[in-house]
Amino acid sequence: MILLFVSLLLWQQEPESPEPQRIELLSGRLKLGGWLDGQYANSSRSEESPRFDVRQVNVHFTAMLNESWRAVGELSFRHLPRVQGEESEGEILLDRAYIEYRWRTGMHLKFGKFNTPAGLWKPQNYSVLVDTTETPVLEANEYIPNKSVGIGFFGRSFWGKTELNYAGHINNGYQDNGTEVGNDDDPGWGIDINAWILERTRFGMSLFEHKAGDMEGYYRQNLVLYFEQKIWRENLSFRAESLWRDGKPEGKLEGYYLQIKYQFHPQWYAHLRYERSDDLLEGSGEEHSVWLATLAFWPHKQVRTRLEAGEHRFEFDQERNYTAASLWMGFIF
Repeated sequence: MILLFVSLLLWQQEPESPEPQRIELLSGRLKLGGWLDGQYANSSRSEESPRFDVRQVNVHFTAMLNESWRAVGELSFRHLPRVQGEESEGEILLDRAYIEYRWRTGMHLKFGKFNTPAGLWKPQNYSVLVDTTETPVLEANEYIPNKSVGIGFFGRSFWGKTELNYAGHINNGYQDNGTEVGNDDDPGWGIDINAWILERTRFGMSLFEHKAGDMEGYYRQNLVLYFEQKIWRENLSFRAESLWRDGKPEGKLEGYYLQIKYQFHPQWYAHLRYERSDDLLEGSGEEHSVWLATLAFWPHKQVRTRLEAGEHRFEFDQERNYTAASLWMGFIF
């Protein structure tokens, strides 16, 4: 309640939604957009053969109902059948669906399913917007769900040359992978606060907690700290994000990633990331470290490509270590 009261006093406007919008109808009151992406990948794992995957087809819309209300919806078609190799099951997900109320210039509320405001990656986790094809281990595990279902508030204010961004939400307990929802006897909550100084330096912190009323002793508490710095005419940038987690039944988990990006041409950039994280998804809780190098080229503002190679190492089971490479392409429509 204190954070909500402070937000009413400080907020000036909410950052624009990061998703690309291409088609405008009804005098701009209805916006449609989407993208398609795929990749050719290979790795040193003996059980995997070179393959081509259509990763995701995404469609979304924004409808302005009036000056105060708008509706947002997004559907994703993921893991479609492969052109080569064995088949993989496809699935249709409702990624986002919410109503936004602009109560005043300084306050936006969202009701429904929206991107979880936490850290640097989640607010812009779309494959055609992020810097790498491979998702950081922290994000792949979704220690904090990518999507939250509930009530959220978002916005920003300015103190001199410092931009302050705030976000907070109350969700319906727990959502594994943003879709599986349990009883909401004990609703979860989260806040995200960051300062953007002189448009060059960002410091931020996120807290996220949820419990499950139908699972005795179940809880998860997460703390995320993050930092971003633009260097040398803004062509060179550095980013770091770390997470500490305590909960049952998994216990304590932690991880981080460091990345540097060099935009050496308007259509080209090089990217290097190192990460080290406890991995429940691929490593059964074992520490998983990754070196990842990316070279990206945008031949057109609606066409984006990435060439990527990485080395994966596990702390104990070294027989599981592997290298991987991929060629990715995305189309915005």
